[in-house]
Amino acid sequence: MNFSSNPESSLNPAYSSLKLYQDIFRNRSSDIVNMRDLKISRQSGVVPLFRGKDGLQVVLVKTRSGGRWVFPKGNLCKGCTMLESAEKEAYEEAGVRGSSLPFQSRVYFYRKARTSKRFMVTMYPMKVRTILRKWPEFAFRERRFFSIEEACEVMDSKVFTDILRSFTMKKRIRG
Repeated sequence: MNFSSNPESSLNPAYSSLKLYQDIFRNRSSDIVNMRDLKISRQSGVVPLFRGKDGLQVVLVKTRSGGRWVFPKGNLCKGCTMLESAEKEAYEEAGVRGSSLPFQSRVYFYRKARTSKRFMVTMYPMKVRTILRKWPEFAFRERRFFSIEEACEVMDSKVFTDILRSFTMKKRIRG
C-alpha cells in the first residue's frame, strides 16, 4: 500500500509516528518522561546489511500476516540489553547473525492498528556475518535479500526507508 497519496492519513506510519511523538511530549512540564506512564512498550531491531555480489544488500522479512516487508524487530527480552534483544530478533526472525553498531541507533514510534498499543523502537545497523539456512521462525516468515533501492521500493514506510538510507551512507557501513 502506498501512503504518498494522503501523507496525513492515520495509517501512514511516518505520520502516525510524528503524531504519536507530538502527543507524548505535548504539554509536558518536565523534561523527564516515564515510558510506563505513557503506556509505551519498548522494542528493538536491526537493519541487517551485507556486501553481496551485487553490492550492498539488506535483509528484510515479511510480517507474520505476510503482507509487508520489514526489518527484524520485536519486544525486549527479559534480562537483555536493547542491542542484545535486537540481535536476538535478527536471529529468530531473519536467520542472520552479525555485529551491530550500538552508537548509531535510530528511534521511531508507532501505534499498532488493531490494538492501538504504542511502541518506541530502537533500530541498530547490523553488519551480517552469517546467514543461516534455517532459523526459529523459518516456517512463519519469508526472508529476502534486496538492494538498497529495491528495499526502499518494497517497504511501505517512509520511516523505514529513511532509517535504511541513514545507515547506508558511505561512511557508516562498509562491507
